[in-house]
Amino acid sequence: MLFCGANAFNLIEEELYSFPLLLLEYLAANAINFIFWVPSIMVSVVSKDFLDRVKGVALTKILFAGEVMPAKQLNIWRRHFADALFANLYGPTEITVDCTYYIVSRDLNDDEPVPIGVACRNTGILSSSTRENRRCGQGERGELCIRGTSLAHGYWNNPGPTAAAFVQKTRSTRITRRSSIGLVTSFMRTNAARLFSSVGRIFK
Repeated sequence: MLFCGANAFNLIEEELYSFPLLLLEYLAANAINFIFWVPSIMVSVVSKDFLDRVKGVALTKILFAGEVMPAKQLNIWRRHFADALFANLYGPTEITVDCTYYIVSRDLNDDEPVPIGVACRNTGILSSSTRENRRCGQGERGELCIRGTSLAHGYWNNPGPTAAAFVQKTRSTRITRRSSIGLVTSFMRTNAARLFSSVGRIFK
């Protein structure tokens, strides 16, 4: 994975993720200022106050995806890196790899779900009612549907699940219906895009 503006891309040894103290010392020793981790690693780091024990960690961009990020642990990270950019990214495997993002720009309650945000570039998302063939309104739960240039054509050699999950809306537009449940929580004031929060997942 390449990131615009990066001077060096550092692949951290997998074993270090099992030792949060050593992991933070590695970040400090190598002057790493940008991380993209799964939330479980971030939760592990703050579970024993390791951020207070290691000096010299100077992160400016902190991205996380792949799991639900608890707001309580996120708030601890934000207190330690008050000037850093924090972003929650979301996306199922079928979209390769993320389809929404949420830049954390306000305080969150410890028990508040972290929003999954708005659609990434070249991607469209909508929350469709699971009972009626219409878009969900604000504050209404529904099924999250995704379209975009990185969407897969289906599951390899598996037409049954492909037909159930991938829907041809028009001749040129294909969407995937995810079993994640989307909740329209508010509207972004800067544009007309809706802000989504994930409130559950049904495994089929």
